[in-house]
Amino acid sequence: MLPVGNVTRAAPGALAVALFIVVFSLVSLSLSTATPASFGEHLYRTSAVYSTVSVLSAVGFGDIGAKTDAARTVVTVQMLFDLALLAVIVRAFFGTAQAAVTRRSGD
Repeated sequence: MLPVGNVTRAAPGALAVALFIVVFSLVSLSLSTATPASFGEHLYRTSAVYSTVSVLSAVGFGDIGAKTDAARTVVTVQMLFDLALLAVIVRAFFGTAQAAVTRRSGD
């Protein structure tokens, strides 16, 4: 079980991931509504979230692909933010692990 301090430190990361998913889902949904040919199929709320999570998780099933330059730009920006988010999460993980090792070696 995580100590309360670790949960408190993890909360901003969880909030960032949720906000990330919401923002890119809304951008994809708006783009699909404005230009229906933007993606392989018209996106609805659920399919916009599905597409965003698919790209975020690097699964990329390929069933909803970007078809226009605007959609490709949005997805490319999302992938770059995915990489940055992953780097922040990995850094936080290793920072927490290093702090735990330092605390234990001081005991």
